[in-house]
Amino acid sequence: MASAARHQQILGFRRVSFLEVIFATGQVPPYGSSTSTITTTIEDIRAQSDRPLVVFPECTTSNGRALIRFADVFIAGKGKHIKHPVKGFKMYIMCARYDPPTPTTPSPTHSIPSQLGSFPNPAHHILKLLFAPALAQSLSIRMVAPSDSPSSGSFMASEVILDNGIAPADEISEACAVLMAQAAKLKRVGMGWEDKAADFYRKRKSL
Repeated sequence: MASAARHQQILGFRRVSFLEVIFATGQVPPYGSSTSTITTTIEDIRAQSDRPLVVFPECTTSNGRALIRFADVFIAGKGKHIKHPVKGFKMYIMCARYDPPTPTTPSPTHSIPSQLGSFPNPAHHILKLLFAPALAQSLSIRMVAPSDSPSSGSFMASEVILDNGIAPADEISEACAVLMAQAAKLKRVGMGWEDKAADFYRKRKSL
């Protein structure tokens, strides 16, 4: 079995349109953009936002059957970072799970980008969902109790994120991964978006 790819540093974040987000479904960083467009950190975005901010620490889409390795998103980029203890705002951790696909019901999850000629990603996947014989899907939402969140005054980092007494580089990202896996009863795997990118490269090279 191949070992998981090494962590790659996330350089920062940029503002995109809703359509750009849709077209990037299933992709991996840098989502086809130049590093010159990267402008800010999550904390900078949060401080300037007037609405809730949603973070997807996996940095790519998965099939929902396991929790892939989180990127160090909360300490990414040059500027202010979000670290433990979290102060000044509330963090809510949740996980969404769909039923696995069946012969008549495809899964709404889209882990691999569509590569079908003139159809832009993820148009083929959306069409497949629209014309599926059965559209009923079971979606379960699991939320971590606010009192267990890293933004809670009762949160004890030593009980959640320490591995043999050693704290990870991004304590908040690791805390979210541990709490989400416990709440959703998902297995954590060591592979991350970096492995997905490497797999894309190997497949394209073999064509």
